[in-house]
Amino acid sequence: MSYIAPPRLSFFGTVKANAATTTNNDLADVFDVDNVKLKPQMTLIPQGKAVAPAGQDTFSWSSPQDNPNLRNWLMGLITTPGVNEDCEGGACFGQQAHWNYYGDHNTTFEQTTISGAVLSNYQSTPGTDPLLKATVELLGDVFYQRRRGAVLVDVDPYALVTSQIFSGQLLVSVMQNGKKVPVLALNDPSPAYAYYINPHKNLNPACKGFEGVSAIFQFSCLNSSIQFFAPAGFNSPALDELKQKAAAGQGLMVRYCFYDAIFNVPATDLHKQFSEGQYVANPYVGNVLGSIGVWGKNELASAPPGRKLQIQLPYSYTPPSNLLTVAQHSAKKKATATLATYKAKRTAPLKADDTQQKAVLGVSLAQVDTANNVVSLDCISTFPESAPKSGTKYFLGTMNLALFYTDNTGAEQSVTVGTIPYLDATLYQNGGGVLDIPYANNANRATINANIATGRLAIQQVGSPTNNNLLLEVPSIDVQTDNRAVYFDARVPTPKSSQPGTSQVTIQVFEKGVAPTMSTTLNLEYWMCQKNLINPDKPQVPVVDRYFMVEGAMPITPTEYPSPFMNGPPGPTYVLTDQITVPPGGRLTLNITALRPGVSMIRFVNPLIQPPPLPNFGWDNVDYTNIRILPFDDFRQFTDQQINNWDFIYANVFSLFSVMYPIMSKVIPWGPDNAPNNPAEVKAFASNILNFTDASNWGSTIYMPITRDLSGGKRELLQRWCNLQQ
Repeated sequence: MSYIAPPRLSFFGTVKANAATTTNNDLADVFDVDNVKLKPQMTLIPQGKAVAPAGQDTFSWSSPQDNPNLRNWLMGLITTPGVNEDCEGGACFGQQAHWNYYGDHNTTFEQTTISGAVLSNYQSTPGTDPLLKATVELLGDVFYQRRRGAVLVDVDPYALVTSQIFSGQLLVSVMQNGKKVPVLALNDPSPAYAYYINPHKNLNPACKGFEGVSAIFQFSCLNSSIQFFAPAGFNSPALDELKQKAAAGQGLMVRYCFYDAIFNVPATDLHKQFSEGQYVANPYVGNVLGSIGVWGKNELASAPPGRKLQIQLPYSYTPPSNLLTVAQHSAKKKATATLATYKAKRTAPLKADDTQQKAVLGVSLAQVDTANNVVSLDCISTFPESAPKSGTKYFLGTMNLALFYTDNTGAEQSVTVGTIPYLDATLYQNGGGVLDIPYANNANRATINANIATGRLAIQQVGSPTNNNLLLEVPSIDVQTDNRAVYFDARVPTPKSSQPGTSQVTIQVFEKGVAPTMSTTLNLEYWMCQKNLINPDKPQVPVVDRYFMVEGAMPITPTEYPSPFMNGPPGPTYVLTDQITVPPGGRLTLNITALRPGVSMIRFVNPLIQPPPLPNFGWDNVDYTNIRILPFDDFRQFTDQQINNWDFIYANVFSLFSVMYPIMSKVIPWGPDNAPNNPAEVKAFASNILNFTDASNWGSTIYMPITRDLSGGKRELLQRWCNLQQ
């Protein structure tokens, strides 16, 4: 089932992601993510220089008394050589807090509509279907009688591959008699996690920062939380069939891709507005493309389903010219920039670079329907664009879907399943990036059906010197989990002392999209984002000192990679590795015990693949989960009288958030001194703070702090303080 197989709806539009960036440590080393505190000595990116405050290339922080000056420093302006996000003429600029100091993490779909629908017979819904052009909204939970957007949060703010989205509702509605009328509501969906981050989504050199990168998210919703509405006069064949098929499964599944996104306000303009007291946000704005389909009974909620084509082989390409003139590019930006007029950064369109470069296709997923002789390919992030904002696809030539199989003699053979149609902007957007490849009329249909269950699918570039296989199916297992973001405390209190914190991750092993019938041996590799590097392109590096232990996992010889990873030291890369056995059926719960606070990840690797594939820039071909262990903060020894003191609660809780996430000060005026500051008014929020910080709200969009980095000990302290204000 899943969104890959019909029936499915497609949607396309604009996304606005308003995540705060101060803790990213991209342009200034400000935040200690492992211990959740400010660094005492803050420095700039290498070769970075402070323009404002002039000459202040460092900042020394010792106590909350320094917060007013720190806030001004974070809103400063610096030169950022080597970072191409925000360049004008020969100079590149940024801010110590990077592009969005006042982000609130709100994430919304805007001007997003149903762009197409495919029925179970693989035919498009009639053009008269009133569901076409219906509005699609990504919303949060009810907050003060209304829904804002979803919430995007990084498990590890340093890293590029740990984003998660909490949402409260996906709403599809139509206009009737001038009013918005709902036709489908998915309530209380599962969290969504970033998958298959593709650094080659747009090949144009005009792309700035992460504009050429894409990420895929997925969530599911149980039937018990789905509402299908039947407005008078509304008759949609596509929606009716989706409702019928969902009832036979667990519910509905939604996956969507963010791409072509960049902030709109240049650092120089943002600094100017901050200097004038206009504390504005600067969200990423880009495209969103997605599909809604059936959540099958044996499918995970948030992990990509189906067979994986994720062995990526490089192809050569000539970088395309910028297909938009400066005036067109500026007009596109102005259409989405609501905070300031975007200034064109270039005086002329970029010219094509004749130098051949290398890239890889993004991961694709496949589902095979042998009853109807169709292979459905999820190519939402597989084939690249050729220019920012235009939607034009880069033409890589004719592409075939091939099947490799072993014949009776043991020799490997291949057969073409079908031609993959050129995924132009219209086909891409109307189909949600999914392509159905029929082979019913293929002369080799019998061979295909006899071998497709055990063979390997591949995307081939036809006509290249070697008939290149650019993307191949994994020859063995893949490992997924709905526990992609795990938080717990390094220690938890006991009546007389404390003990190490624990948590769990349940994994599911798949072979060609189904659970294995035999036990599986699996390696666990331990990685983390490089924490001593100030750079927006921070890579993952091996963990040296373990953050946690996995019960029953046996330490083995560290995995050796023959070459250095990313920009690491010369020589081989060695990665701490354990080994476990997963029972038949492929499901196993890992029991994790904390050793120290910090953020890291487990990579799941098949030990039979030698040498194991080295993770690339975006980890888009890697199975992993993120583990965040929060510090042990113990305030039990303090009396109520000591706690019921503004300076105490500000220093131990509010101080950090007041400078790292200043948007919260617009709602709760806790300072610092040069920001809204009214302790009496903060105390009046005590009952609301109690509710918003309740652990039962963890998975909702109203949980505070939005960033999910409040330890259990500090939460208990804050709740004690709130109760004392009643």
